[in-house]
Amino acid sequence: MSENDAPAATSIVIPYVPRKHFLPIHRSKKRWKFVVMHRRAGKSVGSFNEMLKRALLNDRKDPPPRYGYVGPSFDQTKDLIWGYAKHYTQNIPGVKYSEGDLKVTLPNGATIQLYGGAAAYERMRGLYFDGIMLDEYPLLNPAVFTTVVRPCLADYRGWAIISGTSNGDDHFHELLKK
Repeated sequence: MSENDAPAATSIVIPYVPRKHFLPIHRSKKRWKFVVMHRRAGKSVGSFNEMLKRALLNDRKDPPPRYGYVGPSFDQTKDLIWGYAKHYTQNIPGVKYSEGDLKVTLPNGATIQLYGGAAAYERMRGLYFDGIMLDEYPLLNPAVFTTVVRPCLADYRGWAIISGTSNGDDHFHELLKK
């Protein structure tokens, strides 16, 4: 195959403009990112778009890249993040949605699945993930990161974004100190 026969690169435009205070988070190469901001600061939107970017750029074929979002309740996850997921992926050719599973499958085979509720993280037990977002962490079970999420990230040296609004000396604060 000659250079002239190579397929043209596809440019995908995501309708996301990061807020200024979120730029350092997008630039960071750290494996564990803690996002502590006030309500309505854009934590969920910025973190979802960071996950989307990384999922689109992941070129591993086997097994397909897998990403997860964990929110405090199923209803909140569906009402808030599922709408963002569909909005920010709508311009991607070949994207597929599974409404029942709250899962987006990208053209490269990567998936982003949303989990919500107190027992949702139990569904993740034993799975591999390339990246996970734990949103509103102070409202999640304190054991979610250490007992389920961290082992899920081990196979492919996955990363996590742990976000929330501080509630004082709680499990979010303790994890940040570690």
